[in-house]
Amino acid sequence: MFSGNVPFESFALPSLYYLALRNNKLGGQIDVQTFRKLTNLADLDLSSNNFSGELELDTLLSTLTNLEYLDLSYNHFSVTTNNANHYVNLGLQILGLASCKLKVFPNSFRAMKHLVALDLSSNEIHGQIPHWAGEIGGNELYYLNLSDNFITGLPQFQWYGIENLYLQSNLIEGPFPQSICNMSKLSYLDLSNNRFGGLIPQCFGIISSNLMMIDMANNSFQGTIPNIYRDCGGLIGLSLNGNQLRGEVPSSLSKCQQLEVLDLGNNHLNGTFPSWLDGLPYLRVLLLKSNRFHGHIQPSSAVKFPFPRLQVLDVSHNSSSQVEDDGEYNDEEESGFTWKVVTLGYGCGTLVGLVMGYLMLLTRKVKWFNAIADAVESLAEEFGVELKLYELCSRISEL
Repeated sequence: MFSGNVPFESFALPSLYYLALRNNKLGGQIDVQTFRKLTNLADLDLSSNNFSGELELDTLLSTLTNLEYLDLSYNHFSVTTNNANHYVNLGLQILGLASCKLKVFPNSFRAMKHLVALDLSSNEIHGQIPHWAGEIGGNELYYLNLSDNFITGLPQFQWYGIENLYLQSNLIEGPFPQSICNMSKLSYLDLSNNRFGGLIPQCFGIISSNLMMIDMANNSFQGTIPNIYRDCGGLIGLSLNGNQLRGEVPSSLSKCQQLEVLDLGNNHLNGTFPSWLDGLPYLRVLLLKSNRFHGHIQPSSAVKFPFPRLQVLDVSHNSSSQVEDDGEYNDEEESGFTWKVVTLGYGCGTLVGLVMGYLMLLTRKVKWFNAIADAVESLAEEFGVELKLYELCSRISEL
């Protein structure tokens, strides 16, 4: 790993086309003038270093007119924009500005019709995203990360080719965005930790057939969990934890034969133990805690080897005062902790291997399931998936 300041004057070559310094401990003050001689630069990646300085985005993009890839994420930059209505660098395809202290949604993005990946996560963007934002990238945009901001409202999406949509940890209010129902290629959806409310629309049961991971935890969704109408063989993880959902767990989830994590905790779900889940061959984590389930915990007699890969089962804090675990744990009166917490083969790496080749597992930031096992009270290990922008370069040639 390299460290220290970078002598950018040594790289001030008009012929330089590609400059990647990511994931080091490099530092120093940087401004737009640092790159004024790099007129042919197409790829610039300074992400995950210790660079600092204030960069005016429109000026930078006007200086580097041939730039197709720019990632300044996770440094100590303060990226600003004058938000003029002139458009710069219309050929930009990948833009990473995560954790750059950006305060507004830049107007210059509006004309970027070839953008395929945009990461504005962990900034200070407030309020409503402008209505024209849905035009960014046209149908070419397939990765958008607006997580960890202060966004309160969304435009109507027109990104029907999008595959990865991360909107978690904002202040977004209102119903489930209906335009998501038209995203036929969507694979990863994270709406967790917002203020969404109302019913989950029936289209949820249709788009689930294409998705691999869905996280809608910690919102205020109400009503019942929609039925899955199509085969959902690709769905690996589903988290609806921390909402106000009622009714029974739909048995149509049994169609999701690849499901590894199912988190329905902290709702108002009722009925008996969904024994039909024991037929899911890859299910590792099942969280049903803090609901209103009752009765026996009894696997289905139709399955010879129930729950063959289950590692974590949490059914604590349900409403029944009488607990029976297949005849072994009977007639015990308890307050709050009403079912036996069972952890089977718990160990590290529960979700390792869940992601496709262009995703990697990160534990530094919560983006996915609270798949945690603690036989006393709670589960406490966090897993997450986050698309690294520099891994998207190989996709450009396919677009």
